[in-house]
Amino acid sequence: MTDGTEREAEAGSHPLVPTWVRGNTNLFAMLVAGVVVGLGLFLISWLSPVLAPLGLGLFLAALAAPPGVYHLRMSATDASGRGGAADTEVDARLTEAGGLKLSSIVLGLSRNNGFVPKLQFGGEAVAIGQFEIYGRVSGQISALLEIAQTLNGPALTSMPLAISATEEPDRFLVRGALPIGALPTGDYVVRGIVEVPGHPAGRVVRTLRKISM
Repeated sequence: MTDGTEREAEAGSHPLVPTWVRGNTNLFAMLVAGVVVGLGLFLISWLSPVLAPLGLGLFLAALAAPPGVYHLRMSATDASGRGGAADTEVDARLTEAGGLKLSSIVLGLSRNNGFVPKLQFGGEAVAIGQFEIYGRVSGQISALLEIAQTLNGPALTSMPLAISATEEPDRFLVRGALPIGALPTGDYVVRGIVEVPGHPAGRVVRTLRKISM
């Protein structure tokens, strides 16, 4: 990338949208994701290129849009014509952290040496949180992953984050694990904090929902 503006347009505009779709048939005929504007009109959309032979599955859609806050809708229609939709707000902007920029946090699980995003947790012992850092890292920086009951409340647990280089010299993957097995059911706030010496810390947050199993 040639400058920070292009980087933000690229990194902040491709949110991964994990969506669970449940049905009583064995085939979904159509899966659609779109950014909704105005009177329910799609600004941009994504259409599943193949039929989905799943009764319960995870589907990922990547939509490109300029940095901003968007209303996102995911809909599914099964082979018999029955359908439904889920709506959510997506913030596709980057967060400043001492000359660096942070993506949003994605929560999930570690499975088969890879990362699987997850919307809500139940009996899992550990939740994985990951995000990306953009910019030229010079000197020592620190990164922590915290979980708390409120946005600015004291941390229940705080764990160091591992920062890994990628194939791009100005993009880094940040990942850490939070023990959640002993937490009661409810909603919690996961905070990713990056500190660059001599600058205010940057913080990105995500709600973690734990349900009874």
